[in-house]
Amino acid sequence: MKRAQLCLLTFLIAVPAWARDANPIAPSNLYGFGHFAAEAQLGLGTPVGVAGLLLDADVHRDVSISLGGGIGFGSQLGALLRYRRGRVPMRWGLAIGATRGNAGDRFTDWMAGNPTYGAHWNPGWWANVEFFIETRYETGWRWRCSIGGTAVVNVTDCVWQSTDRLNGEHCSKSLPLPYLGCAIGIGR
Repeated sequence: MKRAQLCLLTFLIAVPAWARDANPIAPSNLYGFGHFAAEAQLGLGTPVGVAGLLLDADVHRDVSISLGGGIGFGSQLGALLRYRRGRVPMRWGLAIGATRGNAGDRFTDWMAGNPTYGAHWNPGWWANVEFFIETRYETGWRWRCSIGGTAVVNVTDCVWQSTDRLNGEHCSKSLPLPYLGCAIGIGR
């Protein structure tokens, strides 16, 4: 947990330093402070689950903050800090963030078809890292597709559940899980 907090703090301090020099290949009429959008996201294991809504606000031409919620194997709240580069109309970037919500071992839940089996967190905290590509249009429409990974950071808060409701030693670690997602939105 301490390592994840240190990494997040380092990234939050470093991003404004990287963003100080404006990206000369991104037009200011599509990116920059004051641009925001509401987005619908669908995917597998994204920070807002299988389906969710995000609000994305630019704080700089190359940096934005996304906040949202959705439903996966329970309700989830997510926040991401995005850093962009590249030529318009298609830009690429990296994001880091966190997700909170009641969560279970997603793969075990899916395989067993029973959300009461496997590792469960109430609540679970997940750290997210993703690579994305996006396009914004003059009309206000935008889309973004991402591939990333997520891992639970409060491993010790896990309760292992089985059909006989016994707790086990299976919560001593959590494997990082990949995720895929796409978002479409409209803003200004």
